[in-house]
Amino acid sequence: MLLAIYASDTVKAQDLPPIDTHRFTSTPVEVSSSGRVYKFSMKSADVPRVGNIVLIQEQKKAAMALRVIKSDPNKMEYIARRVRRYDDHQTLIVNRNYESVEKVADKINTPPVGQEPIDGEPLAQAALVTEPEPVIQATPEPTPVPKSTPRLVVRPVIKKVVPTPTPIIIYATPAPTPEPTPEPVAEIQVPKTIEPPLEVTQLDQRLDESTTPQNHESNIEVIDKDNTDDATSPYEINESKRFDPFKNMISITTGSFRNASNFVLGGEMFGGFTLAYSRKLRDDWLISKVPAPQDALWVEFALGYYRKANLTNDVYTVVPLHAELRWELNFSSTLALELYTGLQYNWIMSMDNVDLNNVGMTNTVQNLNGPQVTVGLGLIFNVGPQWYIRSDLGWDRLVLGLGVRW
Repeated sequence: MLLAIYASDTVKAQDLPPIDTHRFTSTPVEVSSSGRVYKFSMKSADVPRVGNIVLIQEQKKAAMALRVIKSDPNKMEYIARRVRRYDDHQTLIVNRNYESVEKVADKINTPPVGQEPIDGEPLAQAALVTEPEPVIQATPEPTPVPKSTPRLVVRPVIKKVVPTPTPIIIYATPAPTPEPTPEPVAEIQVPKTIEPPLEVTQLDQRLDESTTPQNHESNIEVIDKDNTDDATSPYEINESKRFDPFKNMISITTGSFRNASNFVLGGEMFGGFTLAYSRKLRDDWLISKVPAPQDALWVEFALGYYRKANLTNDVYTVVPLHAELRWELNFSSTLALELYTGLQYNWIMSMDNVDLNNVGMTNTVQNLNGPQVTVGLGLIFNVGPQWYIRSDLGWDRLVLGLGVRW
């Protein structure tokens, strides 16, 4: 390992080829509990490719280098694992925009292209000599002899003209024209592209060495000293699965209810029922993100009903209304323990055979109507998909019921 790091330090930046880069803005939206895996969002679908190195910058300075392990162009998101930190940057701040530079590929410089060799001039052609046309002498016609006395006629001798033979012309072959000596071709200098600051070779020498083809055989790797593998999949940002992922609950319970109006210590118990709605305020209220147990804070509003009948035939119908905070501790996806406290107001909805002029009946009305405190312990037991059995064992009530969460 020490030899690999020493070899990586001895490679000079000027020996590395230039690279193509992709600049964009990244925003961390989630981070693993170990602080080594980040989920980023972007404003475009041009997300970095899996396997590429992304350098996160803050105020034009390198802050952290990560390797992309998952990309989703449809959601404009990508997930990357940290491979190196710079200066005092331990973590990236969630929901802060960072300038990002992705190494796309190495640039390959093509050799200078020379000039084509100069073609020689075409050979000169010899002048053509026109053959003279042969002259043919016509034979003169004989002179007509007039009719006369037969006499001796002397006919002229006709000489045959032998045509002059056609001269044989020999064409001289011209001497080959020597090819001109090609002039020396000047080397063409390809202008180098001037890169902006922190571009190409200034990303990071060690990171660039690890992805340069010429160094693949030397097995040079850039490893963060504390970059050990997480116990869960690297694609998982929320490393702890929620035992209770639901936010709402409706339940109905039945049992005994204590009427301790006006904050008296005693009070009577009456049989009745309650209809309640619960809403989760937040997860991990007191306990940090650990596999188990997990806690949550709920708020509950309930409407109850019970009746009080005396021997004197006076009947009172009471509707208790309560609002409570419930701290829930989930040991698994099946069992949860709750602690609750709140306020309840007992409202007498109707009275039968009650004489308000009677002192005893008037005291009964005053004792049944008014506010009181609720405090106790609750149990939640999962019996099916989203269905739960709940029980409240408190100073104000002893009830059992059924609820559904979503």
